Amino acid sequence: MGFFDKFKKRKDNNLQQSVPNVDYTPTNAESNINYSTSTRGGNLQVEYYDENAKFDQFYDTTRLVIKNITTLGGQQVLSCDVSWYSRDDCQIKDEETGKWESRRASDYSQVLAQIDVRRLQIDRDYCTMVMKGLLNQKRVEKYLEKGLQEHTERPCGEYIGGVGERNGKLSKFFSEKVGIEAHYAPYMINRRNKIAIQQINENQRKIDNYNKQIEKLQRENDDLEVR
Repeated sequence: MGFFDKFKKRKDNNLQQSVPNVDYTPTNAESNINYSTSTRGGNLQVEYYDENAKFDQFYDTTRLVIKNITTLGGQQVLSCDVSWYSRDDCQIKDEETGKWESRRASDYSQVLAQIDVRRLQIDRDYCTMVMKGLLNQKRVEKYLEKGLQEHTERPCGEYIGGVGERNGKLSKFFSEKVGIEAHYAPYMINRRNKIAIQQINENQRKIDNYNKQIEKLQRENDDLEVR
């Protein structure tokens, strides 16, 4: 039984619950995939090191923290945190825990994704597709940027899609129903409203400055008029 099959009988919309405990074997330090428990709430954390990362990508490690399950568009979706950093980043010491870590490693973006947690831990190909494909930084930021737009071709909110199998091959997918519900969730509407108000205020500030400049130029013209 797959991860989402366990919850297919649930009908409550926007239900949130903890991700069930799953058995996993932490990989050793020499592996490019490390499974562990996050320091924030004990959630499952996956760190994927891409030894073939391109130089202009500016990161070689993707961190995923899986927090809880929510229902959107009648489908189970995971609420996650994701960050991107490099192993050779400057390390900062956390005085509370005594651990050293890249600052970028804890600079999280919140996303909603459809991921099979158990398969993420036992299938390296699936994990690679999730961590390198679905969670590519440019791809995620593109979706999050669209989520802050009131009118967009593909409503998404914080939803970035998922990874599944089609015709025997792993591929990314996007559920339009989930995207629409995520995009018009109350907290996303409020967020876009705040951004709109900020933009209106900024535009008004620019208009006021332009008007002041026009008035100044008009006074200069008045002074230059031939008498």
